[in-house]
Amino acid sequence: MLVIEQNPSVPAKALLYGRSPHVILSQTVRAQIDISPCGTMKGCLFAPPGCRPGQNCQIQFSYQVDGTSLAMELAGTPPAANGYIAVGFSKDDQM
Repeated sequence: MLVIEQNPSVPAKALLYGRSPHVILSQTVRAQIDISPCGTMKGCLFAPPGCRPGQNCQIQFSYQVDGTSLAMELAGTPPAANGYIAVGFSKDDQM
């Protein structure tokens, strides 16, 4: 289970550490995603299109594979006081 603090005025960064096929540990910290290794050491996605990471992106997501482990970072500000940000996985293009 992943719990993110409900404070829409402060972006939250959630780190997930997993080993296939189960998530082992979740942790919430306050920080920005390090974008310097994006495209070389890890993959990164930012939204909305054309935003500047660390400045005006509403959502930032990065992932890095290390052997059989997958590390993910998800940062953003939930759209409402009771809102949340999430990442989902699918085997097709319907998600």
